[in-house]
Amino acid sequence: MKLQLMEIPVSSVLHGIGGAVCLRGYRLLIVDVNVIRQETACVLNTAGRTPPVDTVPVSPSDFHLSSRCSESDSVSHMLGLALLPVPCPLKVIIPTESVSSYLGDTALLRCEVSGEPTPVIRWQKNREDLPMTFDPDSRMAVLPSGSLQVSRVQPPDSATYRCLADNPGSTRTGTDAELRVLPEPGVSRNLQFLQRPSRVTVLLGTDAVLECSASGYPTPSIQWRRGEELIQSWNKKYSLLVGSNLIIRSVTDDDSGSYSCTAGNKNHNITAHTELSVLAPPSESVPVFASHSYSVYTLLPAAAACRYYMMFTANR
Repeated sequence: MKLQLMEIPVSSVLHGIGGAVCLRGYRLLIVDVNVIRQETACVLNTAGRTPPVDTVPVSPSDFHLSSRCSESDSVSHMLGLALLPVPCPLKVIIPTESVSSYLGDTALLRCEVSGEPTPVIRWQKNREDLPMTFDPDSRMAVLPSGSLQVSRVQPPDSATYRCLADNPGSTRTGTDAELRVLPEPGVSRNLQFLQRPSRVTVLLGTDAVLECSASGYPTPSIQWRRGEELIQSWNKKYSLLVGSNLIIRSVTDDDSGSYSCTAGNKNHNITAHTELSVLAPPSESVPVFASHSYSVYTLLPAAAACRYYMMFTANR
């Protein structure tokens, strides 16, 4: 069936202001559960205005009552919560720029695209698709950030590259960018980070990738530390992606904490720090129709923290 839903932003929950926003892959909506059952339309007013209305295909199985915050006082008196995923359009944040890299150095082609759900990033070389995953010994890798890293650059790497981003809501094609490979003059160059490691949050039991890459001459090597302890054992737990990005497999609570990436050669060292946070998977949801017959439901993203669950009232 199809049901008309009114979009309400977080600001309206807090301040009663109408409008529509995307929040972590879900739109904030108000739904009359009785209307859902009757397969008719429900449009509610807020702040004297009616926000834009979408027609969204739904079924009772699409609606779930969040059990994640059911024990908190702030939720116990609410009218109800339900979850309905609605893809948000992709947006290119920063176009890919052409880069020049010396023979044997590292090159990084960026692709920064926003959207919910998180888009899948793929790359083309001279308009031909590159593999989504590369062999462990490959010099190329598509990183979780969407960037394409090319290590130990070689003449055949000179080409035109572009990224493509896809999610259920839309597809975006990035701009063409040239990777130019220059002869190595053999003159010392200062070390610089191409990608500093950024804070990463992952779910318990999944893999984490801490990105870090650097360039300079002599070509730098990369070392990782957890706290003050050097990571030297490369095994099923720890490995390096294209020689510089740290992979931590099947993370546990014990893996959370501070990490540092050091790029060094015989002349100089540079270091950058980051944090890894490990979250427990969200608790299972229960069907809303197995719960009480609340008349109004506020739809929030499953990934939202409890602090987003605010009291909302509407005149019927």
